[in-house]
Amino acid sequence: MNNRVQQIVKAADALVSMGTKQQGNVSVPLALFQDLQKLVQPYQISPDAVEYALDIEECDIPVQGNVMASGDSQADEEAEAAVLSQLRGGNPWAWCAAVVLAKYRTEDGTLYVGRDYLGGCSYESEEAFRQDGYFEDMKDQALDDLVDAMESDGYNVVVSSRGMW
Repeated sequence: MNNRVQQIVKAADALVSMGTKQQGNVSVPLALFQDLQKLVQPYQISPDAVEYALDIEECDIPVQGNVMASGDSQADEEAEAAVLSQLRGGNPWAWCAAVVLAKYRTEDGTLYVGRDYLGGCSYESEEAFRQDGYFEDMKDQALDDLVDAMESDGYNVVVSSRGMW
């Protein structure tokens, strides 16, 4: 943070602690300085503090023509038949849309939620999906969406470690 921003932050902190600042005949509201603090002070988020949820929804992409495109129509039809059989057998992961949510609550209690969606998923189980690389990618995208939501509310968000969590 450069020296000028540090001075602004210090002044904003002092004004926030006073509630308002009287400057001549102008009284500056507390909320203004709280908004200023959000803009200039980095808001640190640890990925460990983010709660992730995985769910599935019915996929609006048809199974036919979308399971596999091998160039071998017989193999493609067999793959589609296998997916449809799994669906009829009660496996919702056989053809679904995966939804990953990233949830974070700020100190003031505001809940922010980021979301990522992937349709046309075909897996044997939830565990198989979690082991696939898509799940980690979707967590990253949901976290990015969460950060975007916070930044649209004026936060200057910094994620402390973007590795695997």
